[in-house]
Amino acid sequence: AVAARRALKEASPALAKRKEHKPRSARADREATNDVVFGVVAVELLFNHDRLDEEVARAFRESVYNPVLQRLRMYTDPTTHEARNPAKSWRLQDRVLEKQFSLSNHFSRTAAADLHMDHPGEPALPAARLSGRRVLAQHDVEASDDPV
Repeated sequence: AVAARRALKEASPALAKRKEHKPRSARADREATNDVVFGVVAVELLFNHDRLDEEVARAFRESVYNPVLQRLRMYTDPTTHEARNPAKSWRLQDRVLEKQFSLSNHFSRTAAADLHMDHPGEPALPAARLSGRRVLAQHDVEASDDPV
């Protein structure tokens, strides 16, 4: 837990500095992505061992969770351009979300609640699938196994 806390605190300044409008080298991009991965793993370990303190949670929320939640809100809000005009491809291509392999179990549940996609008393996965299907049906996206 101590090593995880140290890793997250070391990664936090690098995470806070990431800007989407500046072009970066592939190496700098990989390093920023690695910082995010280490931060997520650290948060997960700290939470699982009941050691996630307020300072670390706030740093993670500001540097990782809030930017991801902002993008997710944009795609789940039917009034936004991005939600109304689905991509031509089946794959959502979003630079912020592509770097984020996870938010950790704790922050994923928090995001589901913040996006009103959680249903207490029901398993999360079926509820998420249903919510996703409703959004796709609302936008007339054809159901298909073809990823192209």
